Amino acid sequence: MPLNTRMLVVSYSISMSLSFLDNHVFLFLLLLMLFLSMLLWCTLGIVFISWQTVVCLLNSTALSLAKSRFLVGPCPRSLWGFVEYV
Repeated sequence: MPLNTRMLVVSYSISMSLSFLDNHVFLFLLLLMLFLSMLLWCTLGIVFISWQTVVCLLNSTALSLAKSRFLVGPCPRSLWGFVEYV
């Protein structure tokens, strides 16, 4: 095998392995970003549910103590009642 052909084969194999590596690194970063965005949205959803629960508790406490509403907004009917507000 001549030297030029050997160099061509070696450079081609190196470029293919780097391309393979780049594709896997890109896929890994894409999946990592997808996971982090899902984690962020789940965290925001939990915070929103907790905030709605606090508002509901404050409303019911205000209703029972002062017979008036201090805060605006109905209590969610269930844990997933926040969907009705969106």
